[in-house]
Amino acid sequence: MPIGGTMKQKVLIVLETGAQPGRSQLIGILRGINAGRLDWELDIVPSRRKVTAATVKRALGDGTDGVILAHPARPGAPEQLQRQGKPTVFMDVLSQSDMPAVPTSRYLRVDDAAIGRAAARHFLSLGNFRSFAFVHDPRDEIWTRERQAAFAATLAKAGHTCKTFNPPSREGRAPVRPLELPAFLRSLPLPAAVLAASDLVAADVLHTCATATLAVPDDVAVLGVDNDVGLCNRLVPRLSSVEPDFEEEGFRAVVALESLFGHTLKIDEKPLADVRLAERESTKAPPPATRLVDRALAFIDSNFLTPITARDVARHLGVSRRLIDLRFRQLQHATLLATITERRLAALCKMLKEETAPLRELIAACGFGSAVRAAHLFKKRYGLSMSAYRKANTSDKKGK
Repeated sequence: MPIGGTMKQKVLIVLETGAQPGRSQLIGILRGINAGRLDWELDIVPSRRKVTAATVKRALGDGTDGVILAHPARPGAPEQLQRQGKPTVFMDVLSQSDMPAVPTSRYLRVDDAAIGRAAARHFLSLGNFRSFAFVHDPRDEIWTRERQAAFAATLAKAGHTCKTFNPPSREGRAPVRPLELPAFLRSLPLPAAVLAASDLVAADVLHTCATATLAVPDDVAVLGVDNDVGLCNRLVPRLSSVEPDFEEEGFRAVVALESLFGHTLKIDEKPLADVRLAERESTKAPPPATRLVDRALAFIDSNFLTPITARDVARHLGVSRRLIDLRFRQLQHATLLATITERRLAALCKMLKEETAPLRELIAACGFGSAVRAAHLFKKRYGLSMSAYRKANTSDKKGK
């Protein structure tokens, strides 16, 4: 390309713009049309839900010169288009073994095996997972099977096995969250690394981990495919994802269809093996120092109402008091003891506003071992004695 000067061609484009692959393919198609200065009249069907028998009939009718098909319009549609001899480019519809040599057809695919291999290599680079698993898409299409096979084969070469979860098969884009998935994830030796067939499936895995009290990525690292940025960034934690080059596939589809229209163009029908990995929190473990402080804070939040000391926290973590104090000063800008004290003072303030029990009882309930020290710390922190603080807040309530 560029081609230029061509006669107007009516082109039917059937893809799924509700998902990242379809949106990227469409961008690539439009880029190809602009690069070639092509006079195409486009009829875009943006969702499989909008595909009817009339769509296929339109594709086979005299009014349509060519078709770019990114998902089957209905069962048997690819074969029907091939038999009718309508110039058609198939994107990720048929496997390599199912691509007959039909003069009026071209076949493009992203390399699903390359996706599986890239995911396996990424998990292996993170190290120290006790188990690996793959969660299939419920539509059970060729791409989910090829990704799983390459993922498992790459892990096997490194001496690891891969467990597989197959949800009940169904049509439609949105995966179903099967009841068996929580049990499957809990059965994995932790920490585990899970590749989901797509970002939508990965979203279900993340939700299931949350309900099954499995921490991501500490217990289960989760990786999706497609890099649907809007979806990946909405999830908690944000989802890491393998991104195939769907845009380039769309661009190549334009070149391929123009070749079927009679232009002598070089066509690359090899599967697109270029993938990029967008890493986010679902696979990116926090630095060791951050994890240590997070564990300390979790222990403090669960126990500060009891008379724990900084030494108790260090003992629970299995580290020295000196190390945990250093990490707290670096990351929290406070000492470990000051953090515990701040939690207790905040709890004491709340009780003074809401409870009528004697001060000594409230002080003990907040984990302070000494009433004298608690009184000193409270006045230093809030500028009032506990009695004055309680009176002021009780008066405010009565006034309202």
